Amino acid sequence: SFARVPDLAKALLPAKPGAAAKGVVPGKPATADTTSGQASAARRSAHHRKRRNPIIVVPAATTSMLTMYNIKSLLQDHQFVDGRAEMEKAGPKPHEVFVEHTMSYSGQAVKFRIVDSVQDFTEADWEALVCVFTQGAAWQFRNWMWKTPEEVFHNCLGFYPKYQDERPKDTVNSWAVSLLNIERSKRHMDRATVVGLWNSLEQYMARNKPDLLS
Repeated sequence: SFARVPDLAKALLPAKPGAAAKGVVPGKPATADTTSGQASAARRSAHHRKRRNPIIVVPAATTSMLTMYNIKSLLQDHQFVDGRAEMEKAGPKPHEVFVEHTMSYSGQAVKFRIVDSVQDFTEADWEALVCVFTQGAAWQFRNWMWKTPEEVFHNCLGFYPKYQDERPKDTVNSWAVSLLNIERSKRHMDRATVVGLWNSLEQYMARNKPDLLS
């Protein structure tokens, strides 16, 4: 009988493109907004993984006011402690230390890497350098990418730490550095000094190194 031909044709012929089989719910096609959102999220994730730590350099000389032994106490705990006393207690000098600071204008937590040598610096490290502490000795900048102290402090923020009642060395008069005055005994004054330091560094980074904040 030819009465069943239409039914057989339906069974044998392929379904129309896009038609769903019985009992199967078609998946919702990705919209342009969905695809764009996924791509943006992927870019943000990749960018976050590649974010560099801003770098701060302190003097390597153990006679310096700020060294690898006491810089974290100052920047993170807002308290100045004698570096040589800390050196006797701490033992071997750390290769690097990290300090986390919350940016006052954005609430963003930024981790800073602190070192006292640029010997193994890569091009990316030089680009991430934001701040240098100096005791006024030009030899501190021997073998740097920039050849003179003047050039160094043209490319990063500079601080010259000293006691409040001390005169700065004559050598720093021509360097574009800010004096970081620290009280000899009034430790309650340290916080205001460090807050001022961070404010200066935040402004410098926002103006000159915004890529390290994004």
